[in-house]
Amino acid sequence: MTLSTYLSMGIGDFLLMRLPKSEFYDDDIGQNKTRKPHMKIKKLSFLAGAIALTLSAIPFAAQANINSSESTVVAQAKRQGKFKRLNLSEEQRTQMQEIKASARAQMREVLTPEQVQKLEAAKASGQRKRGVFRSLNLTDAQKAELKKIRESKKAQFEAILTDEQKQQLQEMRQQYQNRRSQAKGLKGKGKFKRLNLSEEQKTQMQEIKESARAQMREVLTTEQVQKLEAAKASGQRKRGVFRTLNLTDAQKAELKKIRESKKAQFEAILTDEQKQQLQEMRQQYQNRRRNRRQS
Repeated sequence: MTLSTYLSMGIGDFLLMRLPKSEFYDDDIGQNKTRKPHMKIKKLSFLAGAIALTLSAIPFAAQANINSSESTVVAQAKRQGKFKRLNLSEEQRTQMQEIKASARAQMREVLTPEQVQKLEAAKASGQRKRGVFRSLNLTDAQKAELKKIRESKKAQFEAILTDEQKQQLQEMRQQYQNRRSQAKGLKGKGKFKRLNLSEEQKTQMQEIKESARAQMREVLTTEQVQKLEAAKASGQRKRGVFRTLNLTDAQKAELKKIRESKKAQFEAILTDEQKQQLQEMRQQYQNRRRNRRQS
């Protein structure tokens, strides 16, 4: 894929980004938690499901055989769906392509050749763009310029919409915000708050997680561990990095066992009431997922 495609953000996703979003990121290989920039709707719901199903923030490599290019195709299809919802005219589509092309050219002028090469390599390997941007060591001046380009692009996009399309866009934003609010309780710290864990339970869960991390380190090679730690340091999406580790079938099987053991240990320290609440959280996720499929 080219840098032009990589830097290009679908209008549906782009216009929905009224404010920066964040996601709680828990790396089972690392020991600390960091803040991660916003996610697209697809990714947010995917992570919410992973947490609701496992009561942990660890995405495991059991699904590491998913081809990253297939994920890209899916993401592109979803963006196209947003275009259709706005019912853009051919003239509007042409104008938007011109705006995007202009923004790409401006972004190339801001980045160094080395940074451009790194973005292209990241795109080719299926890494998440926003995470890679954080690994570019952008200067404050570059960040400021890129922000101006994004804001200008957004303003130009909205300027060519009709009043009806702007209203529809506002409704789409509100729907997204509502879904995001509902999902907060199913991911990261939110899930723990909803379960009202005692201090003893929190301590026990931390011990279980540390044990799982140690077991994972034993399964992975030194090179694989280093790659995961580097990915976390640069803010890359961990599941995407797992897909690049070339895990053996034996490693995948062992990681799956660790995941299942961790889940069982987590649930074993919950009260009956908390287990019921967890079941309800899972059901809520399944219902939302089913509704999205139907819509």
